[in-house]
Amino acid sequence: MIWEDNQMMKISICAVVILGLFPLPSIHAESQLLADPGFEKQGWTISGEDSGMSSFSAEAAKNGSFGLRVKDDSTTAGSSAYSEYIPCISGKTYKLNGFAKMKGQGLGVYLQFYGADKKCLTGPANQGFKYDNIMVGILDSLGEWQPFTLSGKAPADAMFVRIWIHSFGGNTGLLCDIDDLSLVEQ
Repeated sequence: MIWEDNQMMKISICAVVILGLFPLPSIHAESQLLADPGFEKQGWTISGEDSGMSSFSAEAAKNGSFGLRVKDDSTTAGSSAYSEYIPCISGKTYKLNGFAKMKGQGLGVYLQFYGADKKCLTGPANQGFKYDNIMVGILDSLGEWQPFTLSGKAPADAMFVRIWIHSFGGNTGLLCDIDDLSLVEQ
């Protein structure tokens, strides 16, 4: 009986040593980069061009107290809400997940990359931008929450990434709620 216990202890020690030679792959926990992913602190910027189309609303919340509501009835203008500037690393991929509840059509969520001077590097090429837009269009979900995902690689000269939520001009009757965003570096 003593011999069996001693043998079991030797086998256990041997197993620990062998496992130590082959470390398990590390689990990479992705960290949330947005300071206000749920619009709770209202740290987002609504540009003057927005004309009151974007607002922080309890009615727009999927979770928490607030969400972003975009109500666009303009025949010419579009909404415009921005996250904070988030430091990024060129060559890394940034992935945005979120939820939207949409009635109508004509709203996009963008990942925009900026240089050290905070000048935007991404946008329509015909408007002089160095890199193409990175955008996902939000589809009409008949008022039901639907997930969306967007990812893009930071260009070589990028120092910051920012989220832009924008309804396209001329899309009257649009009502979109957005909440529970997650931006991670991959």
